[in-house]
Amino acid sequence: MIDYTLNNTTCFNNLKNHFLVLNNDFIIDNNYLIFKNKKLNLQNFDIREALYANNGLLLNNLSEGSITTSNFFEILKIYEFKNIYLEHENDFYNNFGSEEDFIDKYNNYFFQLLLYHDYLSPELERLLRTFVNRIYLIENNIGYTDNPKFVKEVDFYNTSLQQIDDINSKVQTGKNKLMKLIKANPNSDGSYSDDNTLEEYPDHSIEWYRPLSKTGYLNIFLNILLFLSIGIILGSILFVNAIS
Repeated sequence: MIDYTLNNTTCFNNLKNHFLVLNNDFIIDNNYLIFKNKKLNLQNFDIREALYANNGLLLNNLSEGSITTSNFFEILKIYEFKNIYLEHENDFYNNFGSEEDFIDKYNNYFFQLLLYHDYLSPELERLLRTFVNRIYLIENNIGYTDNPKFVKEVDFYNTSLQQIDDINSKVQTGKNKLMKLIKANPNSDGSYSDDNTLEEYPDHSIEWYRPLSKTGYLNIFLNILLFLSIGIILGSILFVNAIS
C-alpha cells in the first residue's frame, strides 16, 4: 500500500518506489519535478487531487501501465496551473476578443482540458464545460459574426474540438468519449443539457460577459426611445390633468 502524505515530494517519491517506470524519466530537485527538462512545482497543488479524480482513473491507469510518462506529466501540469486559470476565469470572459497572446494562453489550456478530460476533477470539468458552452452561446447568436475576433476565436475552438475528435477516432475504443462534451444544447432557461445523458449543467453567468453586437446596441437604443416615448406621453397626461 502506498503511503500518500500531505507532502507532494514524499508522495511522488513513494510513487516512484511503487511504479518503477517513473524512476527512468522523473527527477525531484528542490520541490520541482523535472521531466525531460520541463519543470513542475510540487508545492503548487495537491498531487492526490490528480491521482484520485474521476474514481482514481489516473492512479489506476498508472497501475495498469496504460498511460505514458509524458501524458502523466502533462496531467499533473494541468493541476499545477489549475488555480491560476480558475482565478482568471472571469478575465477570460471579459477579454474574449482581445489581445491574441492572452487568448492563446487560454486556447492552449482549453486544448489540454479536452485532451485529458477523463482525468479532471469536478472543478476542472466545470471549467471545461464553460469553455464549450461559451462556443455554443456565440455560435447560436446571430450577431456573433459582427465581431471579427469572435469569428477567429470560435474557429480556433472548433478546430480544437475537431483535432480532439480526430485523435479519438484513431483510437480503437469505440464511442468517442468526448462527444458528450461537444453536444451541449442551450435550454430556454439558459442552462444546458447533454444530448446523451440529458444531464443539465446551468451556467447563466457566461452570457453576461459577452460584448454587445450591432443588433444588441440597436435593441438598447430602441428600448430607450420606447421608455422616453412612454414617459413623454404619461408626463403630458399628468400635466393636462394638473392644469384642467
